[in-house]
Amino acid sequence: MKMIKTRAAVAWGPNQPLKIEEVDLMPPQKAKCWCGS
Repeated sequence: MKMIKTRAAVAWGPNQPLKIEEVDLMPPQKAKCWCGS
């Protein structure tokens, strides 16, 4: 399965600021969907 490269806002701990980072995600599997804005 090919990984999808995208950007995400990530907090690495409680009360830490969000950082925009590039992440690798697995594509959605059968009967699953992505929700976002």
